[in-house]
Amino acid sequence: MAEAMRPAAPMDAWPTTLDALTAAPAQHRLLLENDAVRVLDTRIAPGECTPVHAHAWPGVLYIRSWSDFVRRDADGQVLVDSRTLAAKPADGTSLWSPALGPHTAENVGDRDLHVLAVEVKGGRPAAAPLAAWHALVGARDASGLDALLADDVVFHSPVVHTPQRGKMLAMQYLRAAVQVFGNPSFRYVRELEGPRDAVLEFEVEIDGLRVNGVDMIRWNDDGRIVDFKVLLRPLKAVLGIQQLMAARLQSQS
Repeated sequence: MAEAMRPAAPMDAWPTTLDALTAAPAQHRLLLENDAVRVLDTRIAPGECTPVHAHAWPGVLYIRSWSDFVRRDADGQVLVDSRTLAAKPADGTSLWSPALGPHTAENVGDRDLHVLAVEVKGGRPAAAPLAAWHALVGARDASGLDALLADDVVFHSPVVHTPQRGKMLAMQYLRAAVQVFGNPSFRYVRELEGPRDAVLEFEVEIDGLRVNGVDMIRWNDDGRIVDFKVLLRPLKAVLGIQQLMAARLQSQS
């Protein structure tokens, strides 16, 4: 189904035979299509798993009925298990969903997973990567990082002196960060946005300590993040987060 999150891709990014309406017609029904948008009614029954399919366009998801799901890639590797998310979308809420590569979605809950997806065709605003990042943070779901990050991305950690170069290292650090910072107190309080970059100030409380920080994000013309820098204060927070991040990174190894 059209779960968040993956940056937009051209229609030829994946074979047209993997389009949701072709590859998984039992779970996807076309409501409207024109040159600008495509509207899909997606419904997955409890215990049901879709065939491998893809969504080539980003869009807005309206949650009609939420249920826990497990999303796997084409090789069967788990990308996200919603049962592990700290916060879940409520019925009647909307999410931004960048495009999704080949995947399956299995409903592991006891209700229909029912979503209306308004897919936006053609080009997307330069700020779409920022919208995708906000959606990822809001859902506390790091599964979209692989698609959001460029292969040559550089991550600058506030607790490690050496820049972490390449998608694999950046993903490890950002996954750990989503877990460490991902609690209900996290919020962005100020944003400065340019054509290809943004500076986001955030606040969060961790283990009783109020933390103030800044995310500095830069992306390329393809909408993929190429540089991600995190700054933190106060010093006591940096030292505590260093220990928490180390534990999360160790758990990934």
